[in-house]
Amino acid sequence: GAGFRACRSYSGYQPPEATEVAKRAIEYAECVVCFDDMWKEQSGMFVDGGGQATCPHFLHLECAKQVCETSRGGKACPICRAGFEGVAAVPVLGDDPHGWFDAVDLNGDGCLSKRDVVAVLKAQLPIDYRRFESEIDGFFDLWDIKKTGYIDKEEFLAPGRGLLAFVNKNF
Repeated sequence: GAGFRACRSYSGYQPPEATEVAKRAIEYAECVVCFDDMWKEQSGMFVDGGGQATCPHFLHLECAKQVCETSRGGKACPICRAGFEGVAAVPVLGDDPHGWFDAVDLNGDGCLSKRDVVAVLKAQLPIDYRRFESEIDGFFDLWDIKKTGYIDKEEFLAPGRGLLAFVNKNF
């Protein structure tokens, strides 16, 4: 029979210890280093030695590399202070859907939570983030075909109905 796979939501998008400036940058979908709109440049993320994300924060790729190169006393995310070994580019959704899904599956559990989807789409697409956040429940219900509360890769890729189809149609 079909096995049940536990999916988890990645917590800590706006950790309590983050500065007010960093919290506003996350809310407004701005890079926390340069404060320009995230969607204007390729996104990057901090990773461990195995290439797995160490935290849920996206920065401009070049800004993340700058943080990596200038960190003294250990490399740490400027938002949550999670340690990291390097920086990885987040693939462009339209160019590499499988790579994009794998990169933004922050827990590596094969599914995306609503929170994961909101964070990465705000970072990568020129969207009205307030409107998107207010309408995400309806969109997510459409994309969550199996009604598990998460989107797996099959649902993500579903022709005409999945998250990928939505992005391709609207952006």
